[in-house]
Amino acid sequence: MLKIYPQITLSPKSEVSMKKLTLLLVVASLFVAFPAMAGISGNMLLHYCNDAIKYIENSSDPSVSKSNYLKCYGVLGETLKKGDGDLYCIPPKTSFSQLAKIVVKFSKDHRELLHHESTSLINNAAIEAFPCTESTPAK
Repeated sequence: MLKIYPQITLSPKSEVSMKKLTLLLVVASLFVAFPAMAGISGNMLLHYCNDAIKYIENSSDPSVSKSNYLKCYGVLGETLKKGDGDLYCIPPKTSFSQLAKIVVKFSKDHRELLHHESTSLINNAAIEAFPCTESTPAK
């Protein structure tokens, strides 16, 4: 037997609540879709950042993954934001593209480290590329 439910009309106040609920669900789904990105391996980071560089160079290429670009961007950003400013000094105008290329080069030069967690790889790449000097003191 088919049940017929009455039509629900939303007041302006409940529409705002629905927008808030929708936003909350979208944000919550991101945590489910991309769990603990910091826990990924160096191998996965290399894959994500290779795709990110390709995406930056040619975003209209359908074979390039925008999702991997976003993953690389997220992992680099979170790691460097939490990073140890006493060990490296990244110049303020350094672009994401430059950082991705540095991490990819470091990863390729140190393949023996790719099984480690991505945060370790990123921090080591930053230490090698951006050592603190008298002209760029630590935070």
